[in-house]
Amino acid sequence: MDDAKWERWGAATGIVFFVLVALSVFIVPAAPPKANDSIVKITKYYADHRKALLAAGYVSGLALAFGLWFLGSLRSFLRAGEGGTGRLSTVAFGAGLVTGAMALASTMASSAITFKLAGLQGTAVVVRALFDLSSMAAGLLWFPAAVWAAATGTVAWRTGVLPKWYAQISLLAAVAFIVDALSVYVDSGPLATGGAYGLVAFIAFGLWVLVTSILIVQRVGKPMMPARAEGASAPPM
Repeated sequence: MDDAKWERWGAATGIVFFVLVALSVFIVPAAPPKANDSIVKITKYYADHRKALLAAGYVSGLALAFGLWFLGSLRSFLRAGEGGTGRLSTVAFGAGLVTGAMALASTMASSAITFKLAGLQGTAVVVRALFDLSSMAAGLLWFPAAVWAAATGTVAWRTGVLPKWYAQISLLAAVAFIVDALSVYVDSGPLATGGAYGLVAFIAFGLWVLVTSILIVQRVGKPMMPARAEGASAPPM
């Protein structure tokens, strides 16, 4: 198998990541608690869906494994197109790593509630603390996710390795992710943990990774077009 085929397989791990993340959401047959829900309601949610939540945590771990592989492939692709020191490619790679670490921290806290503290085994204070920790980690991860999308979109804009429309969507996604990080500040409404905006941002992130993966699979092994060939005027960064 030649190098281009291996690179396509590596880039395709982003598609697997998307599928596993979507699966982890649908495993649990109920919406997650909101930030202002009572501790009784929160504890009941974890107790009632214990097996599904633990399974979702495992699938999320698998998704993270494929996500890390995809991140490496993304870095190589961007680095080849960017040239020079590869500063933005490195920024995108680092931001992706931090995003994954924050997602893992959120899943760990949630799984801790499910595994040992739900129901009669837990106390209200500990359950609330771990729930809030999970929520805070899930909220804060949108900052590095925004940097990840912005750096990737900027490389696409400046070099033409990915379409200009993709670069524009990536930069818009970065703004949307920054807004979703407000969940660490508010405790009610659509921007709060469990709110409607968080679901929209989550879906947008998954679709962004999916589209990125598909585009890279399509472009691996083909000559990279310079930004000027697509009429792009690169913003200085």
